[in-house]
Parts: sequence; C-alpha cells; structure tokens
Amino acid sequence: MFSTDELNDVMGLDYPSQKVVPFHVEHLSMMPLNEFDEAHLGLFHNYREYIAAYANSNLCFSAMQDGVLYASFGVNPLFPHVYEAWLIPSAEISKKAYKMHKASLAFFEHAVNKLAIRRLQIAVCSRNIRAVKWAERCYFEHEGLLRSFGPEGDDYFMMSRIS
Repeated sequence: MFSTDELNDVMGLDYPSQKVVPFHVEHLSMMPLNEFDEAHLGLFHNYREYIAAYANSNLCFSAMQDGVLYASFGVNPLFPHVYEAWLIPSAEISKKAYKMHKASLAFFEHAVNKLAIRRLQIAVCSRNIRAVKWAERCYFEHEGLLRSFGPEGDDYFMMSRIS
C-alpha cells in the first residue's frame, strides 16, 4: 500500500541515514526493548506469530537510523475504513523522541488520507503512562476502558482518531 520511499519522504526522515524499512518479525529480536515492553511481551506467549500475521498486511514498517532500529509500527485493517495502529518502541527511542514523534504524526495523517480511514484505533495499557501520553499527543482520544484486557490482566484504554 505504501512504498518505503514514499514514507521516508512523507515522514521527513533524513534518508539514507534515517529511514523506514518494511517490517520483519526478526526486528523484534534486534531491538532492545524498554523494561515495560520486555515484561509485557514475555506474557504474550505467541506474540511473534501474532505480529508476523500483522506484517502480512504490507502496512507495517520499522524505523532506523544508521542501522539501529528505533521502532516497529503499522496499521492493520479491521473493517472497511477502520484500522488499528500499533507501535513497539526500542529502549533507545528516547534518543530520537522528537523526530520519531513528528514522523509518527506524519505517518498517521498520510495513512488516514491515502487509505480513506475514518476510524484509527489503538489499545494502550493503562499502566504504560509513557505510551498513553504519546497516544494523546498523536491526537488519539480516550473512548473507554477495556477491563482485564491484556495478557497480564491489566486494564487498557481504547483510544481513537476519527476523521
């Protein structure tokens, strides 16, 4: 659906040192995860297979600079014009927080426009304050609480951007 050249341009990355590449499930093994995500992914026994199925949509990517992966992300269709977004950040992403945030905003805008998305949603663990604040800064609004939703039994916020 998107070419990596298109996204590198849209997201304002300084190609070739900063770039987006097609997501591959092995990227998860190549990124050091922050403490929260490391523990969380350890509770989801088939997470790699789950994410690998997402990668088949051709709407999933990884962002890197000078060969270092900073995040894997994407959007996946649920219904016509309704998509779910996801992001797995590297523990190193704070070194590129401003650039990655600007790139995320550009990606979401481009995806909404190109795919004619009317609803883009994410589920965010309520304990992951950093992720909740990032989603809010990306203009996702709280819709409700998914009680005991995640693999760890935590509550999650359902958040969305409506076009």
